[in-house]
Amino acid sequence: MSLYVTVEPTEDILQDNKNLTGYLIDTAGNRLESFELQQGREFYNNSYYGLVQVKYDAFQIMYVGYSGDGQTIQRVQPRVIRPQQFELEASVQNNSLTLIPNETTSIIVVLKNYGSENNSFSIMVSDDKSFVASYSPKNVSVGNNDSVEIEIDLLAPSNTTDGTTTSVSVSASLQSASALDFANFLSFEVSVFSKEFQFVNESEVTSRLNISSFLTLPEDETDRLIKSSRMA
Repeated sequence: MSLYVTVEPTEDILQDNKNLTGYLIDTAGNRLESFELQQGREFYNNSYYGLVQVKYDAFQIMYVGYSGDGQTIQRVQPRVIRPQQFELEASVQNNSLTLIPNETTSIIVVLKNYGSENNSFSIMVSDDKSFVASYSPKNVSVGNNDSVEIEIDLLAPSNTTDGTTTSVSVSASLQSASALDFANFLSFEVSVFSKEFQFVNESEVTSRLNISSFLTLPEDETDRLIKSSRMA
């Protein structure tokens, strides 16, 4: 598993245009491995970024840099990181993300836990148009390599304009006694179309197809008319 590390030193005396060296250390302070922390550019030049492959159950981040006069600066971030994998996947009922005004539509989001142990999660669901009427469960325990369905009920008001779209956000936060919270997020869009709007469009398409079929004579009927006109 890859971990994207961001460090924002508070010291103003770091050497300009110099990257930092990052270290993964265990809870006893022993260095596990090193990696480079590259300085950001322009507006982000106070931040340093690095990517590491996580192979340890628990560790902290330490970085080492140098001041303008060559003095070593060493800092350890206090939080202990305990990697845990879990994943959110969306599964939509009826293969549709369409809402009908004044009718409740249920959407299912599947929370899969790919962690090494059973975990408890806090669930939060919201959208920018306040169409989310309710969701369940709000807290759930998921076993190792197991999954659970989160049911989201959405209700658009009766006066909602056809074509209105709202963005739904789902978050699952790992309930842990450690200092660091783990969370994963999922976003998707749903659109509103009234029954009348859908019916009119479908009937128009069907009518046009039917009319065009009446205007096209079968091949044998066309040949008969041509022969009759020649005989006349």
